[in-house]
Amino acid sequence: MGLIAPVIVYWLYAGVHHMLPPLEKYRLHTKKEFAAKDVVPLPTVIRGVLIQQLIQVITLASLTYLFDRSMLTTYRVVVQPSIPVQICQFIVAMLVLDAWQYFVHRHMHTNKFLYKHIHSQHHTLEVPYACGALYAHPLESLIDTFGGVVCFLVSGMTARTGLYFSSITSMKAIDLHSGLWLPPGFGPFQLIFGNNSAYHDIHHYGLRGRKYNYAQPFFIFWDKLLGTHMPYTVVERPKGGYEDSVSLSVSAIPHCLGLQDSVPVIPHFVYLEWISVFSFHVILLTSKDYDGTLFPLSTCCRNLEILLYLKVHLEIFNEEDD
Repeated sequence: MGLIAPVIVYWLYAGVHHMLPPLEKYRLHTKKEFAAKDVVPLPTVIRGVLIQQLIQVITLASLTYLFDRSMLTTYRVVVQPSIPVQICQFIVAMLVLDAWQYFVHRHMHTNKFLYKHIHSQHHTLEVPYACGALYAHPLESLIDTFGGVVCFLVSGMTARTGLYFSSITSMKAIDLHSGLWLPPGFGPFQLIFGNNSAYHDIHHYGLRGRKYNYAQPFFIFWDKLLGTHMPYTVVERPKGGYEDSVSLSVSAIPHCLGLQDSVPVIPHFVYLEWISVFSFHVILLTSKDYDGTLFPLSTCCRNLEILLYLKVHLEIFNEEDD
């Protein structure tokens, strides 16, 4: 049941968005834009999302069977950690997921082969909507699933806490792709996180926006740190609704922010170092000596070192390009 619960949450939350009364005054795009830009039929999108979710369930069930099959065959009572510990685990998982998503997502764009043959499927929905949040190539779905597994292992979550986190992540993905700019009382995610529907809409809409705002699903600090943040404002349309627009012309934004025709390229050795660090964490946290209650402080410090190291090297490479 735990493996399919996030799937149920996804369709319930997406269904609510689609069954709401007409909300044209809160939409970031007009019906005309929607009809012109989204060329994929809704049944195709739904089928694609179901395929992704099937991949997720099969992958997670297989990993559970291989590494802890007792979860599938026996009944066990697992004591949940205290609320403060679970909050810390949530925060760690959010940070890890954001790191995973940013670097994978950015590489999917900067690598022409990967974009053309894999990630471009997601961008066929140029005007995003709720139930299409997880519409993607099966290989990208598999990569995203492994990202979720890394979050679970690194944070030391129990299965129940992981279920909560997966469900909230699914809801957050729907919120990012909803195409709605709701009032604060009706859009809690938009109130809490800077990474909202308008922020991600900039990334989806138009060829130029696809070079920026890679960060998802929670925070935006990766974009700001690595020069791929596109400032924007949300304004009301004269005939109702909203639209997001870039608040500064690209030519007026300093080069140090990376908002020029070319996005600063992350050297391959940086990706390899991140993969190595995450692999080390997984090995450490799945060892028998680890009690699985909380992410070690030493590992957090190591991540901070890698973060600073990455920032310095990107600045050096950008200076060499100049």
